[in-house]
Amino acid sequence: MNQIRPFIISFARVLIVLVFLLNGFGIINQSFAVHEMIARGVPAHLAPLLGRAGQAIEILAGLGLASGMYPRISATALIAFLIPATLIAHSFWMAPDQLIQVQLINFLKNLSMIGGLMLIASANPGLKTQEN
Repeated sequence: MNQIRPFIISFARVLIVLVFLLNGFGIINQSFAVHEMIARGVPAHLAPLLGRAGQAIEILAGLGLASGMYPRISATALIAFLIPATLIAHSFWMAPDQLIQVQLINFLKNLSMIGGLMLIASANPGLKTQEN
């Protein structure tokens, strides 16, 4: 198991950041996120800029975490991105009745991702793997 551990850790990091990279590179359409920001009170001229800033964070921190470079900083940056994104995009408490379950599931999914990123960000630096 110790021989394949570095490969498992590398693969796990890629799985964790896959959704961020797909969002960041625009493979997953982000136009709805901009509309959500505007609907939640973000000024219309600022929302596209915030969307692009979010994509930049997702790409830089996603690549940083996937490659094992600065995993704690990368995980912390993704947490900082996820908190407002989750509150804006998955506010199940404001959703119409037919969307409450969908938004609640997405909200909880994002909380799970935040939890996983918190584990990475708080990892004991003395227990480094070969990639770190």
